[in-house]
Amino acid sequence: MIITKAILWGISRRLIIVWVCLSMLSLLLGDRLMRPVLPLVSSVISSIQSDYRPKLEINKSHPDLIHMQATTRHIIPSIAAIGAKLTAGAHISHALVPWVILFSVLIAWPVECFRQRFLLLMLGFLLSMLVVALTIPFQLAGSIEMMFQRYAQQYGVNREKPFLLTWMLFLEVGGRWLLPIMLAIGTCLSLQSMKRNPKKSMHQKKRTLARKKRGRV
Repeated sequence: MIITKAILWGISRRLIIVWVCLSMLSLLLGDRLMRPVLPLVSSVISSIQSDYRPKLEINKSHPDLIHMQATTRHIIPSIAAIGAKLTAGAHISHALVPWVILFSVLIAWPVECFRQRFLLLMLGFLLSMLVVALTIPFQLAGSIEMMFQRYAQQYGVNREKPFLLTWMLFLEVGGRWLLPIMLAIGTCLSLQSMKRNPKKSMHQKKRTLARKKRGRV
């Protein structure tokens, strides 16, 4: 596909319209969008750390907030006793930013037919679960880990910084935007490449058959 000024204008227009619409949707219906993925978020948090059991819910008094209660599984020296309860939270609108970016790029990307757009959106729903798994759990678990790090520093305890904290800091300095953009663009380019290759291979097969026929003649 040749990128012309008209195509660039179409991309820009769709990107702005979809960005605004999805942003409004996340502000108005963010709690309804987030509730179905809380089990996934909880499962990822349990898999990336072993210090506590997470319990997630949408705050009833503040429906724009994801509330996590972490109950420690064992004694964390000089930091927390077994069964201690800690809390962390994340704003839903903030947590949905990668989702908005992902679908904005997928919908704005130029395609040749409706079938390609439909396929991109179907892949987008799968990618959105990956984006959720790589962002929200690390944001919540990172908040708890920062508490542990502060307590450890306060009482002179040597606590190693886990990868989840490094990843959380990466997300906060721009990774939250970069991750969905790279996933969306990579998916779009891969789909276009898969579409081109079959045509190319069929063309090569036809040329090969034509050469064989000429050779027989």
